[in-house]
Amino acid sequence: MKDEGANDFFDNILKIVNFFKYKPESGFLFCACNNQRLIKEINKQIIENAKNHGLNIIEVYISSDDSDNILPILRKAAQESPDGIIINNLDELILMSKGEFITNINMGREILIEMNVPMVFWMSEENVSRFANQAPDMFIRRDRSVVCFQDLSILKSSSLERLDDFYQLGFKDTETYSNLSLKIKLLEKQISEAKEKKYPEERIAIEIAVDLISLYLKASLYHEAFRLFEAYQNFFLNSRNIKLIALCAEISYLKLVTGLA
Repeated sequence: MKDEGANDFFDNILKIVNFFKYKPESGFLFCACNNQRLIKEINKQIIENAKNHGLNIIEVYISSDDSDNILPILRKAAQESPDGIIINNLDELILMSKGEFITNINMGREILIEMNVPMVFWMSEENVSRFANQAPDMFIRRDRSVVCFQDLSILKSSSLERLDDFYQLGFKDTETYSNLSLKIKLLEKQISEAKEKKYPEERIAIEIAVDLISLYLKASLYHEAFRLFEAYQNFFLNSRNIKLIALCAEISYLKLVTGLA
């Protein structure tokens, strides 16, 4: 399964959250991604989304130093009665043991099942295939198809500085980055000055906020876009302006697929 757009990306995050939500007992879900930094960001979104559903998800990193103690570590985490455990990341252990670790964890699958906590395993795509071949008994217990994430420029952010991360990681070309960064900063300054001068809120909404929200969405700064939209939504929701109607529809859809409503 290859994800080629924002919809697939968010759908996959919701799949993982729903896996925890609807699998209160044991179950294994395998996630594939070749970018450890991206994995960390995705996990933050999963935990945040799950929290919105009243779920407590624990993230556990298994380092090479813990290779002989993975079951006690997971058992200890399970004793906290979480709604799910994210194991991040098994690649290091698999590579260090030349694949032997997969066999060991497969032999301990019954212990993992007895913990009665759904678990997500993060691995590179190559190691997911290796896991399926070397631990078929465990892999066949997966409760969804393998969820794969490519390096996409659609990570949600809570600050404008995330735009710098997109640029540094090569997610956005220089021109796109420069234009977005400059335009956002200019409009943020304009809206701040307009508030200080106590301009009418409707004027701020129609003349500045609309464009700034659109730029936030282009930069995948969804938290900022949603917050700004909510601040002026009274001027948007009842409008007959086609641009504003389209913006309202886009915001509603993105809130639904991101789970950030």
